[in-house]
Amino acid sequence: MDNNVFTIASAITTRMADSLTDTNGSLVMFGGEDFTLRINSPGGDAMAGLRMHAYLSRYPGKIRVEMGAMVAGVASLVAMVGSEIVLHPNSILHLVMPRQSVVDGTAEELLRVADQLDLMSDRIANIYAARTGKDQDEILALMLDETFLDASQALEMGFCTEISSELAPVEGAR
Repeated sequence: MDNNVFTIASAITTRMADSLTDTNGSLVMFGGEDFTLRINSPGGDAMAGLRMHAYLSRYPGKIRVEMGAMVAGVASLVAMVGSEIVLHPNSILHLVMPRQSVVDGTAEELLRVADQLDLMSDRIANIYAARTGKDQDEILALMLDETFLDASQALEMGFCTEISSELAPVEGAR
């Protein structure tokens, strides 16, 4: 599996999701074989992250996720696809609610945006709950509190399967 590595070392974007999920996308080169997904990301676009998670969840091979120093927001959601999820002892996992940073419109339009954000929050919490076995309301509370978890806390709560100081550094996006 050492040769089959996909790295996310930047914010999750629509363009990144397009590249990954395209029929000629980045994972085609792995041909369904097991691979390692290395992530060190400040988060990013929630819809793009949900698309990436859905796509990776259907990948036929096993995915080993190795988290770098910081895996925040929607990047932590993408990490939940791993059959193995490994954090370095110094890693930080950051759980947050999805946001809409640029909002312009009528009151009705803003209410629709709020409804969309609530729907995304529920989907994201559902994915975390499925991984951890925790109640969705408990996960939503963690997200609302913008919770930072160190590796030990993440392991104890079920957000990862292992802590290892032997992880390769996460460098450069591919």
